[in-house]
Parts: sequence; C-alpha cells; structure tokens
Amino acid sequence: YDGSGAPDAVLVRLNLSLPGTDQLTYGTFLGGTGDETFASLALDASDSVYAVGHTISSAATFPAAATVVGSIAPSGTDVLVAKFDTSQSGAASLVFATRINGFYTDTGDDIALDSANQPWITLRSGSFAPMPNAAQDFPLVNTLQAERSGNGGHAAVVQLSASGNGLLLSSL
Repeated sequence: YDGSGAPDAVLVRLNLSLPGTDQLTYGTFLGGTGDETFASLALDASDSVYAVGHTISSAATFPAAATVVGSIAPSGTDVLVAKFDTSQSGAASLVFATRINGFYTDTGDDIALDSANQPWITLRSGSFAPMPNAAQDFPLVNTLQAERSGNGGHAAVVQLSASGNGLLLSSL
C-alpha cells in the first residue's frame, strides 16, 4: 500500500520450510495512485519473477511503468508487465515495469517465458474497436490477425523483448 488509498500489486515469496515470520523471504508492492493487480507470474532460471496484470494509474503517478513504444499515453486500464530480481530488496529489485495499451480497457491475463526470457502475454482488450484516429488503437507488431471479428473485447497475444521495452509481436 503506497498511501494513496488505492490497492497496489503485491509480490511475496515464502519459504514454508522456515519457521514463523522467517518464511517471508521477499516482499514488495508496485503501483501508483490507481489500482494495480497481478494476474499471473512466471519464473526464469535465475529466479527472477515476471508478473502481468493491469494498472489504472496515470504516468505521472506511476512513473516506474514506462509505456511501450507504439502504445498511446496511459488511458484508463492498461496491461502491466513487470520483472523483479528477488535477490535484491526494495526498489532495486524492480528490473522493469512496462505498460501496454490502446484507447480502451486492456488487461493482462497470463504470462510465460521463452528460452530467451522474452515474456509472452495473453490479454483481453477493448482497444481493437474502430477508432476515428487509428493511432489511438492498441499497437500491432508482426500481427497474425490485423482486423477484429465483431464487437466487444478481444483476446490478443504480445511478445515483449527480454528487456521489457519493445514489442516483438502484438496480435489479435
């Protein structure tokens, strides 16, 4: 909890073979003045933790989450992807936090890593709706399907670079 009144995403690691409060071996929270949640986690070979979920904090109140190139400015509910080095403590454990979004509600559902530790994210997006300004839609890169089929939210898949700052694939 950051004191803003809105819940933040929380990540804890427990070692259940230890007694009592010694079980907590890592803990942190991440967020701005809006709600943040983590929906899914992945672990790489060096025990770094990758998380996906969503944020509704503005860029001004959540500067730790950089907006990935191709996304519009933060606009409500946006996909949040983060990587934590749990051998570090506090703010030093945050390797990256990335926001991916279009004009409408976008939420991250699941995350997995490939052999190069590039996060693959599944998400739900309302941002594939027709827009008067196509630049305000969800960013598509090396897309498998460029057009939506019907109204409402759509499933999408995103592959981020290992550094978390670039879209390698973003498709309906």
